[in-house]
Amino acid sequence: MANFVIALIGLIAAVVSLAWQAVTFLLSGIRPKCNMRHGVINPGRQYATYPIEGRQLRLPGSAVSQGFTEEALFVTVHNAGRLPFSVNNWHLVLEGGVRTGVLNNPLGPSLPHRLDVGEEATWGIEMSQVNAVVTAWKHQRGGASVPAWMEVQVGNGNTYKSKQIVDL
Repeated sequence: MANFVIALIGLIAAVVSLAWQAVTFLLSGIRPKCNMRHGVINPGRQYATYPIEGRQLRLPGSAVSQGFTEEALFVTVHNAGRLPFSVNNWHLVLEGGVRTGVLNNPLGPSLPHRLDVGEEATWGIEMSQVNAVVTAWKHQRGGASVPAWMEVQVGNGNTYKSKQIVDL
């Protein structure tokens, strides 16, 4: 009986150790968190962003009265891991594979951009640019709304998708 109890304790310790090693391995790499937000930009290139609730884009009416005149979509990337990484590229992706972005984007840091542990950065694309691509894509698809999300490509070549999806 004593041998069985000792063996059982050893087995439990081995399983706990294996589980801890697996958790440590998974949490030790890069962990980008991507969030898409809807926002507005004023003529001075300042911006305000708002969370996306559901799949529709809605802005508070007070934004226009505050001087924010241009709508935009933003992607915020947060480094939630234990290692730094670089954001090499980002895109707004439409269902069906169409991607759009801005070269030399004035709405965010230049690329590639290194994010150290705990840091975040935001990039944006004006809705006038988005609408041009969406209108052309809708025309090819028969006019239905198009689901869209943001994607970020990091230095190791992996692509991470925003949790939020909107219908454009």
